[in-house]
Amino acid sequence: MTLSTLQERSIIALAFDYPDFFAYILNNIKMDDFSEDPNKFIFTIITTYYNRRSELPTREMARDIAARYLTVDDPLTDEVIENIQYEIDPRNIDVIKEDVIEWLRERAYGILYSDEGIEAYQSHNYVKLHKMLESASSVQDIGTDGMWFFNDFEIILQKRVMEKFTTGFDELDTYINFGGPSRGEVFLFMAPTGVGKSMAMINTGTRCVRRGHNVLHVTMEMTKERTAERYVGTFTSLPINERFEIETKRDIISTINKEKATTEGSLVIYEYAPDDISIDTITALMDFLAKARKFTPDIVIIDYMELLLSRNQYLNRDDYVRQKHVSTELRQLAKKTKSLIISATQTNRGDPKAKEQMIELNRVAESYGKTMPVDYVVSINQKRGEYKPEDGSAMMQFYIAKNRNGPKFKTVDIVADYKTMRMWEGKIDVQESQENSEDEEI
Repeated sequence: MTLSTLQERSIIALAFDYPDFFAYILNNIKMDDFSEDPNKFIFTIITTYYNRRSELPTREMARDIAARYLTVDDPLTDEVIENIQYEIDPRNIDVIKEDVIEWLRERAYGILYSDEGIEAYQSHNYVKLHKMLESASSVQDIGTDGMWFFNDFEIILQKRVMEKFTTGFDELDTYINFGGPSRGEVFLFMAPTGVGKSMAMINTGTRCVRRGHNVLHVTMEMTKERTAERYVGTFTSLPINERFEIETKRDIISTINKEKATTEGSLVIYEYAPDDISIDTITALMDFLAKARKFTPDIVIIDYMELLLSRNQYLNRDDYVRQKHVSTELRQLAKKTKSLIISATQTNRGDPKAKEQMIELNRVAESYGKTMPVDYVVSINQKRGEYKPEDGSAMMQFYIAKNRNGPKFKTVDIVADYKTMRMWEGKIDVQESQENSEDEEI
């Protein structure tokens, strides 16, 4: 695999902008890996300095050293200085590091298939083959987010401003993480079929977009058109159906265009078949959107967790094992992409008498272990008789079953309008109704 010009410049920039990571990969890089003379020259400066002083030079030091050896008339001078000055956009560092690691792995494992590797195999030199394999396996991104306690402990005494997102419901936000969930976390809605998981996530997405955040909505439950239709209802507060009247269409177009003009957030909806994708697919999608469309989501909504496969195909043989591992993989996705993951999980139907009680974690379907890696779990509860079929409204309660940072067992009253798909905090008077809508997912 040959490095591109941009990749060469990025590797050089790692030495100045992310020296810990560069020092870690330095032994795996050779001057011959660079095809451009200016980058070979800079790499020589960096490695010579490191070998003598056991530390990497700063950008200013490298520029001063280059100035000693290059004259103004030297054709390399301008390009060397330009490449030394090249800085990595912090928003792209994870992609660049992953790209470099992939390149190093490809080359390291490729040695096994080289003449040297084949010769070692044919001569039964398994010790050498083992060392080759061990060397290739050692190429990993170990991260650079460690804390040296005695040097850095005062950081925790400083007032920190943590970016927090909305769940879509202000009162719920006051309990969840004392202001709303943050990047690198996983938030789950939990409910039986037909109570409102998809509806709740769409309301969360709407309010996040209105607050200026980018939202990626991955649906496996409904089509992207049906999902978008529900977003139309939550953004416009207008009734949605398959036969929009002319006046309603005009109102929708006008309202959505106003939303577009007044918010900095964006919403992207992607549709996949159930049990057809894993976290790897979503990671690849996010990478594509970042590179091709310059879109980086702050919040990723996945509707819903049980419809995902594990990235480990062997684990997909058993639903219990698969769902537990998918939950862990959601956590990995949140950490790796520094985004907030919003998803939902099914509960068992359980004892009909339990309908008068709030849904706890022990009611989660298939695998109790799938709630362990996540940060927040809010169950959606609706009793028989809390639905008003005459106007399409209903009462329900959000119950905090798990809260990694904040109070648990709090209840928030919610009103749902099935005509517009909007949900908000509050109460309405409801009449007893024998109708049960659990046969259709909301």
